[in-house]
Amino acid sequence: MAIDSGVPNYLWTKTVNTTTYLTNKSLSRSNNGLFPKHVDTRVLPNLKHLKVFGCLIYVHVGKKQEGKMGSKSIRCICIGYDEVSKAYHCYN
Repeated sequence: MAIDSGVPNYLWTKTVNTTTYLTNKSLSRSNNGLFPKHVDTRVLPNLKHLKVFGCLIYVHVGKKQEGKMGSKSIRCICIGYDEVSKAYHCYN
C-alpha cells in the first residue's frame, strides 16, 4: 500500500495500523464468512467511510490570514483512520 501510494517510508507505522484496521473490517474465512467485529458484537460494520489509502483529500482549515477569498482547505494524502471517531489521518 505504501509503495503504490507514494507515502514516505517513515510513515510505515500508519500503513501497518491502516492494514490492521481494514483487516478487522474484512470478511474472514475462519469466521464462516462473517466480519470479525460482527462475531463479537453482532453488529455489522459500517464501511461507507472507507477511502483508498494514499488518495488525495482536502482538509478544511478554516479562514487563514489570506482573507475572504483565500483558500480554506489544504491538499493532503489519506493515510489511515481514527479508531474512536470518524476522522481520517492525513499527511501533508
